[in-house]
Amino acid sequence: MLKIGDEVSWRHGWGSGPLRSAVVTSIDVTDYPREKYGDSREQAGWDLVKENRVVVSLDTGNWAYGSQISPLGTDPNKWHQEY
Repeated sequence: MLKIGDEVSWRHGWGSGPLRSAVVTSIDVTDYPREKYGDSREQAGWDLVKENRVVVSLDTGNWAYGSQISPLGTDPNKWHQEY
């Protein structure tokens, strides 16, 4: 379960940037993949992240689609391919 306050692995630049870590400050769950706005939640299942139905704000001042984040210590590009 992804929760506000969790540290995640993140790639900016639509997933093409270098691998970094960041803390999730807000979570929105969308009805469809790659929507930017959805319903604010305190947590969301990793299955929704893999479906790219989650948008998060990060402590870096950036926001990211679910495809750009993964559990800390994993690479989002590889982690999403395992789905």
